Amino acid sequence: MKERKSLDGKLRGFHAIQCHDQLKVNAIVNEIDGKNHDRTANAPVPNIFGMNFRAVSVGQKLTEKGVGTGGYLDSQGTPSPELLSEFQFIDDSIGALTSALSKRGLLDSVLIIITAKQGQSPIDHTHYRGIGTPATSPISTSPATILESLIPFSESPANASGIGPTEDDVSLTWLGDASTLPTAIAELDTPANVTDAAIGEIFSGPMFSINFDTPGLPPNGDPRTPDIIVTPNIGATYSGSGKRQAEHGGFSHDDTNVLMLVSNPGFSALTANDPVTTMQVAPTVLRARSRSARAAGRAAGRHAGAAGPSAKDVLML
Repeated sequence: MKERKSLDGKLRGFHAIQCHDQLKVNAIVNEIDGKNHDRTANAPVPNIFGMNFRAVSVGQKLTEKGVGTGGYLDSQGTPSPELLSEFQFIDDSIGALTSALSKRGLLDSVLIIITAKQGQSPIDHTHYRGIGTPATSPISTSPATILESLIPFSESPANASGIGPTEDDVSLTWLGDASTLPTAIAELDTPANVTDAAIGEIFSGPMFSINFDTPGLPPNGDPRTPDIIVTPNIGATYSGSGKRQAEHGGFSHDDTNVLMLVSNPGFSALTANDPVTTMQVAPTVLRARSRSARAAGRAAGRHAGAAGPSAKDVLML
């Protein structure tokens, strides 16, 4: 496959993103085979493999002219033909990875973890509303535009060459001066702005400390935490693009409800409905590696002079 890119270097289209992901799959297969990522030299087989697929993310939200519309067909999550093609591509890719592991005799010793860092909202694209998208959308502005005079110019929507605001189906705002927080909240809370920006909830101040580090500068705050988070109503986004029908980054159920599959040939099939979070992935990887290393050490002690079983490897997708 060859990647198809526009002049700005961004990947375009349902097939183009599969080509992009295929490069990463090829690299992992090469590393499983004891080569470097581009197969130009021999290399040790890694203990931890990891990659991400972008195909489903693109397939969930893209509208490609002359090709079709991705996403879901209904609120039950029935995939469109375009999205189903992305699922099938990823399924085939995972099959290629497990086949490569099996051929090398590694499959039994590998813990495979498949999850997602986010979903897309809304699943039911009939609820999608962006800034002026579709033409009947009531959304005409965003929190960053409303607070344009209070945020650094580098993040201002008015600065065409700046980094721009952090807004998808959520708005994260860092103020130029933290003391203007009351003014900013009052401005966002006016009835007109609540309507025009489809504002659902506004988070700021002490309530951040429940889930995030307190905003501010060290030693009393964390500059990574925004001063204000605005979550819009379900289906509303702050994108003006007519090529999308969903976005991510927010706190809605569609955004945060993702799968987590943990697999090894020695596991019995089990569906667990207990709540888990993607923050548990890294500790799980470390614990699996640690337990396997201890088991290998015990086995080596019982069989002096014989090689103990290797520590369990991890493939994260």
